Amino acid sequence: MDLFNTASASFDEPVSMLLACHDKVKRFCRQLNALPAHVAAHGMDAAAQQAVVQIRRYFNQAAPLHHLDEEADFFPLLRQYCPEAAADLDFLQAQHDVLHQTWAKLDAHLQALASGSLNIVDADLIARYTGLYAQHTAIEEPWFARGQAAIDAEKMAAIGKNMAARRKV
Repeated sequence: MDLFNTASASFDEPVSMLLACHDKVKRFCRQLNALPAHVAAHGMDAAAQQAVVQIRRYFNQAAPLHHLDEEADFFPLLRQYCPEAAADLDFLQAQHDVLHQTWAKLDAHLQALASGSLNIVDADLIARYTGLYAQHTAIEEPWFARGQAAIDAEKMAAIGKNMAARRKV
């Protein structure tokens, strides 16, 4: 599974890439929300194990890069071109910290599930995490569209180049 390759988006269109990341976040959040019922019915079977591996990989690798793309490149330009975004951007940046902290707890929990040292899924922790992300994307996505319309093409191209560079090892 290539976490950074999407057929519908490229770094030449950074807002499309940001939205593609959100699509993946939403897909993995749906998987997280389904995990408690699945584990209750089937235990940590192969399907649950595979889902946990993919979820953990995405939220440990791609999600932090996505947040960095926003904080280092997109949000500063959005503040410049759409100053009315300031309050939402302050909230979103603070929420990145809350998402990272909540993920650290959930990641440890998922690792314990996968290793067999736990056999009960913390549905409340999952709901808290996925709820935070649902709130986050609902606020953020309209600003993606507004930023794409407001920020000049040269600066958008620079954002895309920075995003691509972050993913080169």
